[in-house]
Amino acid sequence: AENDRLKVELGVRQTYEWMTTDATVVQANAENGRRMIRIDRGRLDGVQLGMPVVAKEGGSPASLVGIVDALYAQTSDVLLITDYGSSVSAHTTQPVRARGLVIGQWQVGSRIKLVDVDPMAPLAPGDYIVTSGLSKGLATDTPMAKVPANIPIGTVMGVDRTNHTQSAEVQPFVDPDRVRNVWVITGQK
Repeated sequence: AENDRLKVELGVRQTYEWMTTDATVVQANAENGRRMIRIDRGRLDGVQLGMPVVAKEGGSPASLVGIVDALYAQTSDVLLITDYGSSVSAHTTQPVRARGLVIGQWQVGSRIKLVDVDPMAPLAPGDYIVTSGLSKGLATDTPMAKVPANIPIGTVMGVDRTNHTQSAEVQPFVDPDRVRNVWVITGQK
């Protein structure tokens, strides 16, 4: 199992230009209705508030599962992207990008949703969604200052359009509730 985990980690490091620290989920909970996990890396390991946390399962790309939200000496709490308090700037990977915010929807019976998309932007089922790296400027409640661009998030499942905006249901590439091994992105090469 450890050999398999190390092979996956090597693949992640070779595929993306991220510097990472591997971590293990030591506790998964919905404390106070929040979707959080606790990992076994903290301040002493170089982890900082706002760092993105990615995971990989099966043939999926390494994908965003959460953001470091609370920091301790040897552990960190990660706010999952499915939590209603999570919002990350994102866009499609199409040549003409549809830009918006990916927000958590777990508490209202869904997973994640891309919202505040320009109604004229092309957006369709099957589009891939990645981070935009703009979250610091959005003044969201979570410390998103360290989220780089182009971290995979998920795939558009369905689109809702109105005259003034459009939104999309998004299926995450990785189910944040099932992850056991993760990587904290500590920087870029």
